[in-house]
Amino acid sequence: MSRFATSRSLGPDAPAYPELVGKRVLVTGASNGVGHQIAEAYAQQGCQLILQFDSALQSDFSFAENLRNLASNLRVFDCTLDDEAAAGRFAETAVRAFQGIDVIVNNVSSVPFDTDGAKDLEAFDDAIAENLMTACLLSEKIAEAMRSRGTAGTIIYAAEVGDLTNDDAFARYAVAKVGLEAVTQGQAWEWAEDGIGVNALLAGPEAAPGEIAGAAVYQATEDAFWISGKTLSFGT
Repeated sequence: MSRFATSRSLGPDAPAYPELVGKRVLVTGASNGVGHQIAEAYAQQGCQLILQFDSALQSDFSFAENLRNLASNLRVFDCTLDDEAAAGRFAETAVRAFQGIDVIVNNVSSVPFDTDGAKDLEAFDDAIAENLMTACLLSEKIAEAMRSRGTAGTIIYAAEVGDLTNDDAFARYAVAKVGLEAVTQGQAWEWAEDGIGVNALLAGPEAAPGEIAGAAVYQATEDAFWISGKTLSFGT
């Protein structure tokens, strides 16, 4: 099954991947730098965007409003994705908004900035839930919607890994992000016959601006159909 039509190269003022025009793209974690870059990159391709913001982290939504002139359609949702119920509700809302999703970029994360109780089991569970499990559950819901509609698509896990081993608090976050590699491989195998590609993109401290965003857009193209179950690292 082919996910998208054949891509073509056009002039510098046209979308690099015209087959992506109008595709329905969900980006979580659009409150931060990588999420901003990914959303803008897809908007430049004329995609329809659903952006998940968390006003507890980002009160200024003007960035999203600036994308309205680029994206063919834009919806912004202010919500948290911190448990299974929240992920399920948001998945249903996103699918209804555009009658389906073609691409989901899981960029939502919660980095601990304190070391108090870093070795506490409950704190560790919270880090895994917020940075790994809810993203997995959201992907499963979106993949289920793709399969039920007989459409294929792309699932991407994006994360800033940075230097996460300096203390125990950051180590918890790192464990969750490393877990994305196993999840990526497992889901890629599970959904291969449905034409659903699954990959992870990890940005290290030396990643160049826009690298992750460019890779995220490329993963949704026909040229990248053969890439699935891979974790691509940048600047690590």
